[in-house]
Amino acid sequence: MLKVLSAAVIAASGLGGCQFTQTVEEQALIACESVFSERLRSPSSYRRISATTVREAPFTFEWWDEYMRNRGGPDFSRGTAEERDLHARGVEIARHQEASGSFRVLSSVVRYEASNALGVSLAGQFFCEAVHRSGDENDEFDTVLVDGLSAFDYTLRQIRGG
Repeated sequence: MLKVLSAAVIAASGLGGCQFTQTVEEQALIACESVFSERLRSPSSYRRISATTVREAPFTFEWWDEYMRNRGGPDFSRGTAEERDLHARGVEIARHQEASGSFRVLSSVVRYEASNALGVSLAGQFFCEAVHRSGDENDEFDTVLVDGLSAFDYTLRQIRGG
C-alpha cells in the first residue's frame, strides 16, 4: 500500500521520469558562476548569496565593440594583416548576430561568499553578461563575460601580470 501511495504522489507531482527545465536566466547564471568560480583560489567554497538579472537586451554591434575595446587585449584592427583579418571576421560575425535579431545579452549581478587562499570567508559581487541565442533551449552561451572579461581574457591578463 505504501509503495502504491508513493508512486501516486510521485506521478501526481510530475517528478516521475521528468527532467527539471531551467529558464534561460537560470542557465545564464550557471554559466556565469562556472566562469567566475575558475578565478577563485577555492572554487568549492563558493556560495551564492543572491543573484539579480539586471536586464535582458538585444545583442548589438555596439555591445560587441565596447567589449572588444575594454577587454585589455591587443587592438587587432591595427595589427598585422592576419590580426586585421581576424578583427574583420569578428566584425562580420557581430554584425550578422545583430542583424539576425535572435541573440540576447542577459546581464546579472551576483553576490557571493567564498574563501581566500588562507581560508578566510569573504563576500563580494560580480557582474556577468551572457550572450544567448533566443529560442535556443540548450545551456550553451556564445559569450560569457564576468566583470567584462571572458575566461580567456582573464587568463591572458593573469599571464601578463595584470
